[in-house]
Amino acid sequence: MTTWMLKYSNLFIVLLISLIISSCDKILEIDPPVQTITNETAFSDSITATASVMGAYRLMSGRNGIFSNGIQTIALGLYADELIASNTQDQFYEFYTGRIPPQNGIIVSSFWQYLYQMIFSANLSIEQLDVSKGLTYSIRQSLTGESKFIRALAYIYLSSNFGEVPLILKSDFRNNINVAKSKREDVINQIRADLLEAVRLLPIDYSFAQGQRVRANRYAAMALLARLELFEGNYESALKYCNDIISNSELYGLADHPSLVFNKNNIEIILQLHADSNLPPYGVTGEAAYLIPGVGGAPRYLVSVGLLSSFESEDQRKSAWIDSAKYLGKYYKYPRKYRLGTGMGRPNVDVPQFYTLIRLAEIYLIRSECLFRKGDLSGSVEDLNRIRNRAGLQDLPEDIALEGLFLAIVEERRHELFSELGHRWQDLRRWGLIDSVNLANKTGWESYRRVFPLPFEELLRNVSLKQNVGYN
Repeated sequence: MTTWMLKYSNLFIVLLISLIISSCDKILEIDPPVQTITNETAFSDSITATASVMGAYRLMSGRNGIFSNGIQTIALGLYADELIASNTQDQFYEFYTGRIPPQNGIIVSSFWQYLYQMIFSANLSIEQLDVSKGLTYSIRQSLTGESKFIRALAYIYLSSNFGEVPLILKSDFRNNINVAKSKREDVINQIRADLLEAVRLLPIDYSFAQGQRVRANRYAAMALLARLELFEGNYESALKYCNDIISNSELYGLADHPSLVFNKNNIEIILQLHADSNLPPYGVTGEAAYLIPGVGGAPRYLVSVGLLSSFESEDQRKSAWIDSAKYLGKYYKYPRKYRLGTGMGRPNVDVPQFYTLIRLAEIYLIRSECLFRKGDLSGSVEDLNRIRNRAGLQDLPEDIALEGLFLAIVEERRHELFSELGHRWQDLRRWGLIDSVNLANKTGWESYRRVFPLPFEELLRNVSLKQNVGYN
């Protein structure tokens, strides 16, 4: 149970609605208890019910969003071998050194509390949608599917980063105050169950989001299932979901060039987070604000020498997604998948990019790895070549050896998904490579650090929580 839930549970629904309807920045003080508010107001009709569910998306998006603020991308990029931190006084520097204490504020907020905020929001929506009398069947189904998708997404990142975590499926904070860790298997099974239910309940296209790819549909749930089953070694299941997504060529395809990949609502996008040009920071993702230096300044987080040198010379991803800034006569390279940094956004101007959570290139890479694991080497190579060709690279040799093909999968995932929400970190760990990589670039690296420490303040507040091994 998090500090945030205890403090704000009685006001949460009002906050969610205010974020969507009025864009209010203050939590309103009200007298009625939360059950009265949710039953009679927040889920009484399709407009307010949708606003409540959309509040969870708002937690993820904007300058301070859980994902679009860039903190997860930067921290996990530093913790692996993608990024270099230039400021030794920054809390991010502890990720770069590989020695994260339980008191690290980034662990507390972006990796724990904010994700449990998403879960609390989803739990409350699921409960109230189930008893609401003012909604049509189709609206109730769709919003429930989105809520279960959101809960699954949060638990994917929690379990990936912390290992065993409390599995909380109800919104009543009184029953959640001292919840202990659940077995990892139980959390994974819940993620799978939520996503399977989301596949059943969610619409096929994006018409319910006015054609914008900013709300989860059936294929977004399939994409998360494909990722989950790949990570769990269930290659046949992952392959099925990939095939279902890729076969819908009317809805999905690869963008023509790397420079187009993160443009809003393009054909490669499965799910993005909306950026509003009418609200501060006016379409700027927080990630770009962190990564793009101000005029005359140096980047705070640099692309590692190892990543830079690993690109083939003709790879257009390097020129499209990595930029440089001159500082004191020297050029520094930094990730720039999102183009608008601090001060670059403008009100009432068309926003060129939305923050991307899931895209088709990842699905091709998942399918390639699954085909490799199942012994279909030609099919695996064919999918890799689709990604390589889009980047301006030639096909892999037809007679590539088994070991060479695995290395090619590793490199294509490294180059295509770098600086995107910790894909590289998750890959190195599941492949069993994280210890060898981090022993080479982090002094004193120890294997137990493959999972994060539980936040110190949560251990103080919840007597049932036990710290992860090695951090005591």
